[in-house]
Amino acid sequence: MKQAVDIRQLRVLAVDVDGTLTVPGTNEVPEQVLAALRQFVSTGRVLVLATGKKFTSVKCLCESLELRGPLIACNGSLVHDAQSGRILKARFLPSELYVSVLEALAPYLSRSVAVFTESDIVCCSCNYASHLLTAIGEPTTRFVASLRELAQEPVAKILVAPSPPAELRQVKHLLIASFGDRLSVTITSELFVEVMAGETSKGAALKDLADGMGFTKDQIGCIGDSDNDLSMFAVSGLRIAVANASRAVLMAADIVVPSALDGGAAEAVYRTVAGRQQ
Repeated sequence: MKQAVDIRQLRVLAVDVDGTLTVPGTNEVPEQVLAALRQFVSTGRVLVLATGKKFTSVKCLCESLELRGPLIACNGSLVHDAQSGRILKARFLPSELYVSVLEALAPYLSRSVAVFTESDIVCCSCNYASHLLTAIGEPTTRFVASLRELAQEPVAKILVAPSPPAELRQVKHLLIASFGDRLSVTITSELFVEVMAGETSKGAALKDLADGMGFTKDQIGCIGDSDNDLSMFAVSGLRIAVANASRAVLMAADIVVPSALDGGAAEAVYRTVAGRQQ
């Protein structure tokens, strides 16, 4: 433990899904993790799933947990009601900016890019990005001849799956150098570069929700594994990482629990339920 945190103060727990709740590389949430989450919900505190996925991809999980309240989707671009799926808040990429980003990503468009609109996951073909997304329960729902066709639609994020993955940070740095704070660019699961409108993140969405409910930073906890979870760490009083997390997340965590493969999120949740720091 890096610092003294009174877990008994926690009223909100934000939890990443892929690689944190799920077995890495799959869409499977172990039963012991589901049981722990249900116990947390039963305490009357607020459980917020915070994911890069679309709401439809985690709808069954919400139903299994009988969630009532907000859900953060598409890395903070969309906030939904977890029960009805109704969009509570949205931050879409401006049309002109969307087209400019596609131009910057021209070498990757046919093989490595998927676009998340308000209602679809769109690709040009069954490409590498589509394949990786299908493996984690997010199949492509629409194919188009050109992603530029989506310029007049509400676009939540652009996802790039560079091949080879060693180009992840190269793509991220290219976008930041080209667009600066007009974009929010993050890496998820060491597989994807994800591009949203500027100042969009899981953490920004979580802070807005907590502020709206009257909760302070000391009353917020979060569990994550990827760099896109660091924005949640920045607004949370308690930061928990699973052991398979990225180096940056492990360094920022107050507590490290076993890996997602071993159901480590269950231990993290039980600590918050019981108010145990050690």
